[in-house]
Amino acid sequence: MIPQRKAIHLIDPNGKPVVKVPLANSELFATVDRDSFERLMDSGLSSNWYFNKSPTGNRGYVRCSLNGTRVCVSRLIVNAKQQQNVFYLNNDTLDLRIENLYLEKGQAKKSWILRDIPL
Repeated sequence: MIPQRKAIHLIDPNGKPVVKVPLANSELFATVDRDSFERLMDSGLSSNWYFNKSPTGNRGYVRCSLNGTRVCVSRLIVNAKQQQNVFYLNNDTLDLRIENLYLEKGQAKKSWILRDIPL
C-alpha cells in the first residue's frame, strides 16, 4: 500500500480552515476547504493527488486515482455529473476551495467523467 502524503491544515487569510495537499512529482500544493477534504477522505479517497498537465502544456488539473480510474478532484468536490463542466473563478486549477469552483452545462472530456460516483 502506498503511504499517504501528509496534508497541511491551515487557516486561510479569510479565516477559513483549508488543507494544502502536496502533489506527486512536483513541489506544488492543491488548496481545498477542510470540510471538502475531510468528506473526500471519509469516502475512502486517497490523499495521494498529482498535478496532471494538459497536452498543450498551458494548463493542468489536480487528479487522483479512484478504483483504478483517473479522476479530477474538483469534479469530486462539486459532485459534477456527466453533462457538467467544472470551472475555476480565479483560473487557478490548484485552488480547489468550494468558492472557487462552479459548474456549467456542457460535455466534459471523457477521461474526466465520473460515472456518478457518490461521495
